[in-house]
Amino acid sequence: MTVHFKKYILLIYFWIISIPVLFAQANEGELYGRIIGPDGKGISDVSVISSETGEWNLTDSLGNYHLKVPTGKSEIIIRHLGYHPKAFAIDISPGQSIQRDINLQIQSLGLKEIKVLARENEQSLTSATTIGQQAIELVQATNLGDILQLLPGRPAQNPDLNSAGQAQLRGTGSSTEDKIDALGTAIIVDGTPLSNDANLQVSNTATIGANGLFSTVSGGGIDLRDIPADQISQVEVIRGIPSVQYGNLTSGVIRVETTQGKAPFRGKVRLDPTTQEASLGKGIALGKSNQTLNIGFDLTHSQQDLRIPVPTYNRATANINWDSHSDNQNWRNQVNLSFLYAKDQDKGDKNAALEENRYASDKGLRLSTKGEIKSGEKILKRLTYKASLSMRNQDAYNKQLRSGEAQPLPTSQVAGTFEVPFAPAEYYTATRIEGKPVNFFASLIQHFAVSGEKVRDRFFVGAEWRTDVNHGNGKTFDTGYLPPSSYRPRSYNDVPALNQFSLFAENTFTFPLAGKSVRWQAGIRFDNVQPDGLFRSGFDTKWQPRTNLTYQLFPFLRLRGGYGITAKAPSLVYLYPEAAYFDAVSYMYYSATYPDESLALMTTRVFDAKNNQLKFMTNRKAEIGIDLKGGKWSAHTTLFNENTRNAYSFTDVSAAFPYPVYDTYFYLPGNGEKPQLDEVNVDTLTYRSAYLKPNNSLNIDRKGIEFTIQSPQITQTGTSFNLSGAWSTNTSWSDAPDILEISRNFPNNPNGYMGLYESNKTRRELFLTTFRIVQHIPVLRFVATVALQNKWIYKYESTFRGSVPVGYIDENGNTIPLTSAQAENDFPFLIRTIDPVTYETVNRPALWNLNLKLAKEIGKNYRFSFFANNMFMHNPAYANNRTGYIEKRNPNLYFGGELAFHF
Repeated sequence: MTVHFKKYILLIYFWIISIPVLFAQANEGELYGRIIGPDGKGISDVSVISSETGEWNLTDSLGNYHLKVPTGKSEIIIRHLGYHPKAFAIDISPGQSIQRDINLQIQSLGLKEIKVLARENEQSLTSATTIGQQAIELVQATNLGDILQLLPGRPAQNPDLNSAGQAQLRGTGSSTEDKIDALGTAIIVDGTPLSNDANLQVSNTATIGANGLFSTVSGGGIDLRDIPADQISQVEVIRGIPSVQYGNLTSGVIRVETTQGKAPFRGKVRLDPTTQEASLGKGIALGKSNQTLNIGFDLTHSQQDLRIPVPTYNRATANINWDSHSDNQNWRNQVNLSFLYAKDQDKGDKNAALEENRYASDKGLRLSTKGEIKSGEKILKRLTYKASLSMRNQDAYNKQLRSGEAQPLPTSQVAGTFEVPFAPAEYYTATRIEGKPVNFFASLIQHFAVSGEKVRDRFFVGAEWRTDVNHGNGKTFDTGYLPPSSYRPRSYNDVPALNQFSLFAENTFTFPLAGKSVRWQAGIRFDNVQPDGLFRSGFDTKWQPRTNLTYQLFPFLRLRGGYGITAKAPSLVYLYPEAAYFDAVSYMYYSATYPDESLALMTTRVFDAKNNQLKFMTNRKAEIGIDLKGGKWSAHTTLFNENTRNAYSFTDVSAAFPYPVYDTYFYLPGNGEKPQLDEVNVDTLTYRSAYLKPNNSLNIDRKGIEFTIQSPQITQTGTSFNLSGAWSTNTSWSDAPDILEISRNFPNNPNGYMGLYESNKTRRELFLTTFRIVQHIPVLRFVATVALQNKWIYKYESTFRGSVPVGYIDENGNTIPLTSAQAENDFPFLIRTIDPVTYETVNRPALWNLNLKLAKEIGKNYRFSFFANNMFMHNPAYANNRTGYIEKRNPNLYFGGELAFHF
């Protein structure tokens, strides 16, 4: 970035900062009243929040509250754990005081109004969905991943704790694209982000990239199985353009709030064909001080097939929330302490050798705090702070039987030609990978809020710091076992830490235009990875402008639009990959009769796989939307377009080096000596291969439309309807050419050239709708939802771009580019013959699926819930015209139930 452009950005930055001064007026009113429970008594510690300014107040022991609000129309939100939330609008004049007493009802299926579905956040400036506690309970989710199925356009899936769960917001089913989406999704728990950037649980980045011979999410997003649903009170999913206070992301934001505050003793027991789960929790007030303590525990066991003991997944979690505030409520603080134990274990093939073993365990501790200090000033409103420290102990183990012929086993970690031992024809390898990732986060944000006669202005400036480092022993091999070929030990203590420093500022205006209300949010964020100074970086820097605008055209119609740039820094597995080791056989003689006389020499070369040209992964997001609301009818539609560039991936890189080849000078079998080598007549050959190196080569273009329509409840029957869905297309391609090693064996290729070919471009299209019927019978304390999900379009096509080579690697390892004319005229033997079926489009027919969920409260203390996915066992077969395989579509019939209680 040029110096002049930096100055231009800074001028905009400071211009935004100065805007509140233009409207520095003390035009506020006061809202006061009392929050009353069903017994007529006041409820303490109820949160009363102004959605316009973020100002809050907690009720005292008698349920009284006082809240300063800006003049004009505002929405006030009332929330308290265990009670049905409420929201209402007020219109206040300067200096006016308004009294509003509110009756809160205990959350129950016996209420006339319940919220058991995801709802679009009507106060958000961008596309966002809120999922409350009642909706989470009806889903009967085991983890955060199950909850995300309530988003528009997400396919229904059966619970599966035996494989890692990744966050998908707008994907269409490609494993590569979904991994990038998960990497670019920020998951924020109680105000501070979770981080997977220090996860190095990989087997060998040079050969299989960010993967392992065991369960791992390295190089991707957070494993959603680590976040149990029973400890979640609310989830907000931001799919559009997020506020600049959210960084290190590309896809979106998932904000998770865990249970906090005073609450009755609660518990759940959940059973289904593969999973057993139990949870307990309790929230207590600590004496007469302004403090509460909420504690929750969860134990989960999942077994993929009850007929065999493995694979299995076990999880144990504990979550402790301590909430406190000062007597005058000028300070509020929340501390969260969470513990995690999780273990995947898979012996592999049930017919494999009994001594084989594979598992991945994760033990973690996370301490976080967030709070805010009110200043009481006219403009300077409050200072918020957040910090978190996470430490984990990750242990992955793979003991595997290898069989074949006796082969040389290289172990050298430096370049050279060395004598190496022979591995037996059959032996066990035992690879252990021990990671100890540490993640630190801290942020400080100063908020301003001013208002004039017709204008409101909310503004904040902030800074944050992130550190991700891994202090684990890394990759080692158990004593008594030989390492796998081409594997070398690696200590993670040698991997540098990943540091990120960020500055951001944002302003939200509310002003009239042609007699209508307009809200404009404009912000900018600056990220500096591996900073050497404020604007100097050892890696890269990125400026990210973002803006959202809404226009209340009519009381029932709101228009909105937004544009922004988001950026994600590389995780440690991309920034500091493992070196690539290659071993060429310089001499080999093996005697089964006289094994002590066997001799093997191997030449080892080490290639640094680090990419010093790596850049930020970025996403340019744009969307426009329409929000309709009439009475209790509502409809929301969003058209979006996203362009992800410089996405992280591992791509092929050529490796070539000369190595000596020796011949036998003298050898007499049975004399007890190894062969003597001819040191004079030594041949030299060129070793050619490829290894994987991190790159920014992947590109993803995504566009589509999302919609949600919610009907009011029919008073006479208690029935309501909800229709949601999405149409989207994903087009992805890589800028890096593929190295086809097999091309050296093509006919008429005497020099063994290896061709370089453009990668394929793929396009996926998905149109999915979900029609839900909600039947609520308050007098019976009963609710049921029937969800009919239809995949109208599920299409896949590939543009094969790799028939004509764009270059080749010659016999000496040199990479030579080619034009199409050169390839066709001079290297026709490298042109690939493509099966015509490769160009065919896979267009699966429409598919429907019916799911049932129901819940019944028994008395005031118990609730029984049941679900059945694909309740009619509709699994039609489809013959894939490209692969020839028969696909059984739809998830299998799956059902389960849970019993919940509270006292």
